[in-house]
Amino acid sequence: MRTHIVTPTWRAPSSESMPGAPRDRSVHLEIAGLVFQVVGASGLSLAWIKERYRPFLSRKPSQIRLHMEIQHAWPGGRPPQPRVDWQNGNFEIKMPACRAQGSIAGKCIRVSVPPVTTALSPSLLRFLCSLLLLRQGGFMLHASGVIQNRSAWVFCGPSEAGKTTIARLAGARRVLNDETVAILKRGRGYVAYSTPFFGEGGPVMGEVQARAALKGMCFLHKAKQFAHRQLTASQAVGRAFSQVFLPKRDHAVVASILETLADFAGRVPCYDLFFRAHPDLWEYLDGIA
Repeated sequence: MRTHIVTPTWRAPSSESMPGAPRDRSVHLEIAGLVFQVVGASGLSLAWIKERYRPFLSRKPSQIRLHMEIQHAWPGGRPPQPRVDWQNGNFEIKMPACRAQGSIAGKCIRVSVPPVTTALSPSLLRFLCSLLLLRQGGFMLHASGVIQNRSAWVFCGPSEAGKTTIARLAGARRVLNDETVAILKRGRGYVAYSTPFFGEGGPVMGEVQARAALKGMCFLHKAKQFAHRQLTASQAVGRAFSQVFLPKRDHAVVASILETLADFAGRVPCYDLFFRAHPDLWEYLDGIA
């Protein structure tokens, strides 16, 4: 049964209306072209945010304001499964200990968080970025990304598929991430962006603010030798759908993901890549496209 969302009447207070809150107690983050102003965080939480997202701090004017509110009491019982509800331009992201609510086209989003230092959850922020990117023809993908000869290759697959392995094979090449890559339509093609949402490779995999035109996307399969085959658009959509970082219970969310992936797969070459953990990978990829 779908949840119907009532248009929010909540309005974020200005910094002047928050008793005892200094006007400079905020931080700007830029992720895949989205510039957030995070306000309402406590001193320790603000310090944690600045350190956790350090490479993505920005001085650019914000497009979206994230107003963090401390929620001291959460409903009892079993924590809910992550979900996103999206209706009439309004959305709500629900996770076990945090929520985000606002308008998909709005400039102000309410984030309810528990009273802990690590309050701005990377999982919540990743879902939020993925949802907001959908309206721009983009998405967050469970993938690693590496820039090779000024263009990006993205390597997609579930856990243990080899995403971090390939990121570690990059050598001097710039790694966008080993777990999460943002993909956004630009002109007639697509661009891959780095993100702060790293995987088992650790923080070193999320320390670069970079982007590059996307040359191709590979769905990973471990093997004893290199091989590949190009996928049809429908095959690529089928493989990529489950790897987009968003819960897929809401009809509007699912429809938007499928529409975006269909356009993407019609413009970017997608392959099944059979690979072994060897630096010859990059020479092999040069021979593909």
